[in-house]
Amino acid sequence: MSRPEQVLVLFGSPNKKGYTHILTSLYLEQLQNKLHNQMEIEYIYAYEKKYLPCLGCEKCDTTGVCIWNQKDQYDQLLEKIQQADTVVLASPVYFSGFPAPLKALIDRAQQKYAVKFKDGKGVNQKLRRGVLISTCGADTTKFFPMLQLAAGMFFDCLDIGIAETLFASNTDDPGNIKISDMEQKARDVK
Repeated sequence: MSRPEQVLVLFGSPNKKGYTHILTSLYLEQLQNKLHNQMEIEYIYAYEKKYLPCLGCEKCDTTGVCIWNQKDQYDQLLEKIQQADTVVLASPVYFSGFPAPLKALIDRAQQKYAVKFKDGKGVNQKLRRGVLISTCGADTTKFFPMLQLAAGMFFDCLDIGIAETLFASNTDDPGNIKISDMEQKARDVK
């Protein structure tokens, strides 16, 4: 028997029961069906972990290791990412981007970028599957490409290829949200 798929969810919402959670759960349910229940899921809640922001000190340019890794256990997060088969980045849109705690987590991948891409020879080996799931309160999809760009850079640093994206907008008004629509979006993901 093969080992179960390891799924790591990097969750960027402060609301563990909101629409980002609902959409993520629906996606994971569809993935679980495709994998015939052969998966293990771990959530990392960015608001609870309190990863420190990148200082731009450039120490990682030569070492490949951030000076904060031991202080906030980011090194442990990197190990979990490397062990995962699928990494899900799940977040609401805040002012056209990721919420600050998740953005700090993303920015700290700079330590991998520094040694991988600085000489211009680095390449994303796409060893793992990346998924971006996002919700937006406004009735627009114009903010999602901005998150896709940042997620793509984050995933590139960590040898993760974006395999799937799932977005839901107009979530500020609960009357506009139909769970059946979200379920359909999750089913439509390849």
